Amino acid sequence: MLARIEASVAERKASQDLMRRFLAEASHELRTPLASLRANAELYQQGALTKRSQVDEAMRRIMLEAQRMGRLVDDMLRLARLDQHPARQRDPVDLSALAAGCVERSRIADPQRTWQARIASGLVAVGDEELLCRAVDNLLANVHAHTPEGTTAVVTAYDDGDRVVVEVSDNGPGVPADRLPRIFDRFYRAGTPAQRPGSGLGLAIVTEIAAAHDGAVTAAPNWPRGLRVTLAVPAWRRTSSSADARDNQFELTQSEDHA
Repeated sequence: MLARIEASVAERKASQDLMRRFLAEASHELRTPLASLRANAELYQQGALTKRSQVDEAMRRIMLEAQRMGRLVDDMLRLARLDQHPARQRDPVDLSALAAGCVERSRIADPQRTWQARIASGLVAVGDEELLCRAVDNLLANVHAHTPEGTTAVVTAYDDGDRVVVEVSDNGPGVPADRLPRIFDRFYRAGTPAQRPGSGLGLAIVTEIAAAHDGAVTAAPNWPRGLRVTLAVPAWRRTSSSADARDNQFELTQSEDHA
């Protein structure tokens, strides 16, 4: 009993420490766009923007920072929900169609990059379709955010026995080896401040979605250059119990019809 109490206390302390760190990091991330919003608003209030072009530019910067804050808050809320409710649906998900749809949306939204799909047919995962779609979208968004125009991204999906695997690789600049283990950390962004778009939460969300599905996500250098991120989740396998239940239901229906 004492061991269980100690484990419970330790788990609660770890959760509180994680929450405090998350709030501190979130506050730090929100400080920059808030400072920009305040500075542009003060310039307008002080009458320093005397030309229409100056006002338009200030409004443009305010809109960009507001959009940045909106994306950050949305990602924070999504992570909070995953932390509180990690268990989701355990339904069959057509991952072949899901991955193909994600690639097609990227082709339309980002024609400056080449998006290739090598997706096996008949891939069925088990889990939450909305969350898995978000995970693949985030992997593709990571390519968009951290590679230059003209980059080629390849989305590969295949069955690996008891898992379904989605790999997103690119021939962009990649990530230095010493920073690679940290790219799934919350709010972590590699590179200099000028080269770090996004909220720093995209891959962290993928990590939480993978964990919620009893899966895993890993990253490695892509040969000869670039980055390869691999998401693996359990494959759907119809169990004998579910098959028996269906057959029993079929037999019951037949009996009722005869009656």
